[in-house]
This record gives sequence, structure tokens and C-alpha cells, in this order.
Amino acid sequence: MVWLNGYQNPFYDTSQVDTGFNQFFAGNYIDFRGNSVSVSKIKNSLSTDKCVINMCDSAGNFLFYSNGSKVFNYEHRLIEGGDSINYYPSRNEYDSGYYACYYNGRLSEHMMAFPNPTKKNQFYLVSTYINIDSPNIDGTIPSSYVHYTLLDMSLNGGKGKVLTKNQVIIRGRFASTVSACKHANGKDWWIFVPYDSSDCMVRLKLDSLGVSVDEARICMGWDRPQVGWRVYSSFSPDGKKFALGTIRGVELYDFDRCSGTFSNRQSAENTLIDTNYNKDDIYSASLCFSPNSKLLYCYMYVITFGFINLKRIQKIY
Repeated sequence: MVWLNGYQNPFYDTSQVDTGFNQFFAGNYIDFRGNSVSVSKIKNSLSTDKCVINMCDSAGNFLFYSNGSKVFNYEHRLIEGGDSINYYPSRNEYDSGYYACYYNGRLSEHMMAFPNPTKKNQFYLVSTYINIDSPNIDGTIPSSYVHYTLLDMSLNGGKGKVLTKNQVIIRGRFASTVSACKHANGKDWWIFVPYDSSDCMVRLKLDSLGVSVDEARICMGWDRPQVGWRVYSSFSPDGKKFALGTIRGVELYDFDRCSGTFSNRQSAENTLIDTNYNKDDIYSASLCFSPNSKLLYCYMYVITFGFINLKRIQKIY
């Protein structure tokens, strides 16, 4: 298995000489295929920020990666048709430059990649389209629809080609996070996207017919706000648990991989509150289950007066 990751300045051109911050954190190529992990630097790689999608084949060979706005192949070259994913016509200055990573790539968890259940070498990229021109009152930015891009890595001599791009699945006002769990049949996928400022989510299903809406609105019962990009979610490796982090806390559910339904809601709000801070200033920034699915960790931060002044990683259960 191979990963390519590393934070870069969104306006940084990786074809130029590495300097400063980017010299240490940009274009990290991590190879797990040998007896030990090797890390190397890739100079002319796609610039990435918080959104990094990597895809390998069953043998662990690197196929393609995306920063949320472009798709590059294993040669670190743009896949045919792989530009202008989540393109903003009113802000085209944000998508210039061959290696560029612009606004949509700065938000984590807004895109996921899935193999086509019935066609080898084809992959779906499912993502939210972030509506820069229609922010919430507090400045957070919701998404106006969920869409997909389909690519085939067997074309162009294995260098790949986008077959169709930015196809709308459902319109609405969504938070930026996309999460998914494999169906109990071992082939299909359940995909979930929360609505903005709501306790509801849309449930999508990826199967032999493609990506479609399975249930337009599933209301979960939480009573805390979730807005714009300030939502993070994760399924446990065994597919039995689902966690969603919002402002002031974490929601934890049991998940049924056969029906795609949630149950046994648990709230972890009180464990996140530090009495020295206003609870409305505390955000869950990332969630991660342990490999054995028995532990859940949450990375939090506190914003006061526009500055992050507390960071904490806490075990939830």
C-alpha cells in the first residue's frame, strides 16, 4: 500500500524549489509494501491540503490521488478530464495552476473514493460541492449538493481517464463531511452526508446500478448544532459503530451494515467540556477509531477571539 500526503500552501507550486514549511511537509510518498515503511519526497506532486484521497490496487500499487479539485495518476500527472472537480465559475482564480490545490481541497472529509462494484478499474469519487458564495451567518460554508465523478484507470495505457464528472446525486444544504461503510454483502457501500444545521443525514447507496439516494432524510435525534465544515464523522473498522463530531461533542451509534440503519444513540458532550471555556467555542476537529474498533479518539480545539488556544486528543469510549 502507498500513501501520498502532506500539507501544502494552497497557492504553492510543487514544481518549484522546496522552501520553508513546504520543504518538510509537502509531497510525502509513504510506501508500506516492503518489510519496512519507506518515506520519500515527490517534488512535482499534486498540491494537497486537508483533503487527500489515495487509491491503490489489491497488490498495494499506487493508482491515483486527489486533492478535492483535481485527480492525478501514479505518475503525478493530471488524469485526462481530471481537472475542475468541484469547480466554481465565479471564482476561477482559485483553480489555476497545474499542481494547484484550492478552496475545496482545504476542507477535510468532503470527498471519498470507491471502486465500482461491478467494473474492475473503475472508481467513483463522491463529494460535496461547497457553496462559497452562500455562507452561513457565522461564516461557515455549507454545500449545495452531493455529486460524483467516475473514472476508469484501465484507459490511456493505465494512466486513467474521467468518464463523467460532477454528476449531481441530490441537492440540498449539506455539511461538508462524507462517510461510508461497506454493505454486509461485501460489494456495495452505504454513504452518508449530514445536512447543514440539522440532525438529519442523507443515505446514499453505491451498487451495481451506480450511486443513488436510498433515503433522502434520516433524522438522528441529536440536539447540538452542526454547521458548514465543522462536522466530522467516522465508521469503526468492523462497521458496527458510527461517530459524528459536531460543535460541543460527539454522537455515537450502533450501525447495521445490512439495513444501513442506526440505533443506540450515545452522547459524549460532557466529556468534551472544559469549564474554563464557553462550550459554544469547543469543536470536534477529527475522529478516529482504533484498529480493533474498541476505542474512539477525538481531536478537539477551542476557538476564542478568532484564535485556536487549546488542542486536545481525548478518548471517548
